[in-house]
Amino acid sequence: FVCEEIWQALPRLAGAPLSLMQTSFPRVDSGLADSAAALEMEQVMAVITAVRNLRGEMNLSPGQRLDLLIRGAEAETLAALRKNSEVIIHLARLQGLTIDAAAARPPQSAAALAAGCELFVPLAGLVDFAQEEARLAKELKKVEKEFAGVSGKLGNENFVAKAPPEVIAKEQGKFEELSLKQEKLKASIRVLQESAL
Repeated sequence: FVCEEIWQALPRLAGAPLSLMQTSFPRVDSGLADSAAALEMEQVMAVITAVRNLRGEMNLSPGQRLDLLIRGAEAETLAALRKNSEVIIHLARLQGLTIDAAAARPPQSAAALAAGCELFVPLAGLVDFAQEEARLAKELKKVEKEFAGVSGKLGNENFVAKAPPEVIAKEQGKFEELSLKQEKLKASIRVLQESAL
């Protein structure tokens, strides 16, 4: 009903149906697709996602404004990111954005790769490196213990022989998830150790 009301309120071209119900469903016009704009937006979204992931990995508040340095080799990619810098600043919640092909990595910074570029977020003054490393090490021990339990279950022939297939599949899913979590925690600890230097 709402769509029909809107249709009735819009100016009508000559020969246009009186009711929305009488119109044909719109067709996709592939000629209107802009692959260059789509690629540009993919690059922008990749950078924003990478910054958000770094923020999560380093346990930084989502509301905290960060600085970001983007270093890349392709001039086209850097130009696209410069063109969309306001969008990146707003959606990644940045206070400063530097895009420079030849910039050096700032000291005490977290790094990520996105859109064929290296991203660096300076952490000095934002993170207590020793405290964060201790927190991640504690979490890693907990995950390793849980991983050992799941691994032991899957390594137990009695369990595998007697358990229903859906239980085994669930445990295998847990195994993969914990394995990935372990790797991410180890990578975060490495980043903190490198950054603290």
